[in-house]
Amino acid sequence: HENPGARLSAYLICAYANLPLGRIDRAQQALAAARGALAGASAADPRARAAEAFIAQTASVLLHLPAPASVSDTDALLPLLSPGLRAFALYVRAHAVYLSGDYARSLGIAEAALLAQGAVHPIPSIYLRLVAVMDLVSLRRVDEARAHLLAAWELARPDGLIEGFAEHHGLL
Repeated sequence: HENPGARLSAYLICAYANLPLGRIDRAQQALAAARGALAGASAADPRARAAEAFIAQTASVLLHLPAPASVSDTDALLPLLSPGLRAFALYVRAHAVYLSGDYARSLGIAEAALLAQGAVHPIPSIYLRLVAVMDLVSLRRVDEARAHLLAAWELARPDGLIEGFAEHHGLL
């Protein structure tokens, strides 16, 4: 795709969708392709640096790897991401905060991202709602968790986007 944000999103979705299927080689190829697409542009282009930091942070949090020391300050680069990538980056941030045990703060990040995103981006919205469910269950706020789960399901159902539910089943 000619749009770098759409291309990067496709690489990341492909990479993470292949992990639970046991296709580690395909996941690694997709992540390498994402890094390769950014390699030439990242030094001069702040948006490419933001996307590069996003990929590193996402891989670090979701694959439970240490964050690379070379990653730029993601807070400063977040506004440079396209709206869909920004929403997914906020999911990654909320997920990292959830993993640290700060459920209320994670919930705040997820709900603020959902409120601020304007146009709904289905995949990041599903993931943001799922992390909100995880937080709310941890906070023992079951009715609110159910509402987020059903909202995520309504977004996922028309296109069969159930992968996020499978990825989070243990945490839900």
